[in-house]
Amino acid sequence: MDCLEDALWDAMLDSEMNALYYGYIARRYESREQQFQIFVAVLTTGSISTLQLWKTQTSWFRWIWIYDLMSVVSIVVSVSLPFVNFGKIANNARSLRIEFKSFASEYESVWIKRNSLPREILHDNFIAIKNDEIKQTNIDSNMPRDIKLLEKCQNEIIKAKHLNSTVRND
Repeated sequence: MDCLEDALWDAMLDSEMNALYYGYIARRYESREQQFQIFVAVLTTGSISTLQLWKTQTSWFRWIWIYDLMSVVSIVVSVSLPFVNFGKIANNARSLRIEFKSFASEYESVWIKRNSLPREILHDNFIAIKNDEIKQTNIDSNMPRDIKLLEKCQNEIIKAKHLNSTVRND
């Protein structure tokens, strides 16, 4: 393979790996948002329940501190949830997954036709796809990074493509 074919092959694999990675990220943050919402629901319900217990004051135990604690934690978590913004991260990751799947498909299409295309057209197609990828995936820079997950995705692509290589460190 020459440099252009290497670049095309790498871009195709990178797009596949990124699609896989952002699929995992989307599922992770959807799950976190759901867990936070369940936690808030349980706290809110629990604080209401302790309010009822507080009204039935027993002489040996006071419930008011439990009610106060659960109410404060519930309010703090409810107020902080929009700032944590797991839902936005999950939506962005889903969008990026779709974008990278599309680019992987475009790169693969050019890869398959590479031997029948003149070098200049192959180069122009590659550059056009690469430039489009850069424009369409600019929200990538605002997304969380998980190096272990990236390595897992790289290894999955290596295994799926039957490549006898290890993760590159460049």
